[in-house]
Amino acid sequence: MKRITLLNEASLFTLINNSNLRLDIMEEIKDEDFLKELEAEMRSLDLNAERQKMLDKKYKVLKGREHFLIYFLTKFISSYMSKVVTAIKSDVQIVIEENMKIFKTISEENIQAVKKLTGDARKEVLQITRGIQEKLDGVEGSWRQIAESLGKMSEYGLILGDFQSKSNVIIDKLSLLADEKSK
Repeated sequence: MKRITLLNEASLFTLINNSNLRLDIMEEIKDEDFLKELEAEMRSLDLNAERQKMLDKKYKVLKGREHFLIYFLTKFISSYMSKVVTAIKSDVQIVIEENMKIFKTISEENIQAVKKLTGDARKEVLQITRGIQEKLDGVEGSWRQIAESLGKMSEYGLILGDFQSKSNVIIDKLSLLADEKSK
C-alpha cells in the first residue's frame, strides 16, 4: 500500500505550476461544484501574473486564499484514503463470503475466532475513518494548522498500512481453516 507523506511547500509549488499534475488529480474528484471552483481558481492563478508574484520565498500560498490549495490536496488525500479503507473492507468481506460453505463444516470455535478478528478489524477501520474526517473538518485554518493536519494524515496512512497487514492475517487464517478442512 502506498504511504501518504507530508506534503511540503516545494511540492505545493510544483502543483501550482504543473497543469498536467493538476489535471491528473482533478480527474479523481467527482464533486462538480468543487471542481468548478477549483478550475476558476487555477485559471486565475495561471492568467494573473501579479498574483503569482505574491508567492513569497517559502512558496506560501496566496494571501486570503492560503487554505484553498491545501483544502484541495487534503480532499484528494481523503478520497484516496476512503478508497483504501473500502478496498480493505471489501477484501475481508469477499474472503468471508467465499468461505461461508467451509465455515458450516468447521468447528463453531474457529468460526467465532475468525468473526472476532474481522469485527475488531472493522472497528479499527471505523475509528481511523472518523479520525481522518475530524482532521479534515475546519481545514480553513492557518498554514501551520493545515500542515499539522497533513502530518496527521500521514500517521493515518501508516495506521492503515498496519491494518492492511492485520487484514492479511485474517485472510491467512481463513485460508488455513479451508486447507485443514479440505484434507
